[in-house]
Amino acid sequence: MVGLEAEDQSAPHIITVRARVGNHLRKVRVQLNEDEYQLAADAHVKYYVVLCEGQLVREGRQYSLKSPRKFRLYNEEPPLPFYEEDEV
Repeated sequence: MVGLEAEDQSAPHIITVRARVGNHLRKVRVQLNEDEYQLAADAHVKYYVVLCEGQLVREGRQYSLKSPRKFRLYNEEPPLPFYEEDEV
């Protein structure tokens, strides 16, 4: 996970994840509910990998995951770091 955005509890809970799109790693924005956002915040601190399903949409130079579902931790072990190559 790259980043978390939420100024207060009424604001949208948006995370940015690094995901493989084709042959490249891209930053993808995902809006989560409050419980999922708390899980994401914990995963971010612990460098855990998260999984989520949805419809990947390109919006200009950005990607977003629409209708996200099944947000969850992939594992409980710190993953190898992702590389910054080919990011938009």
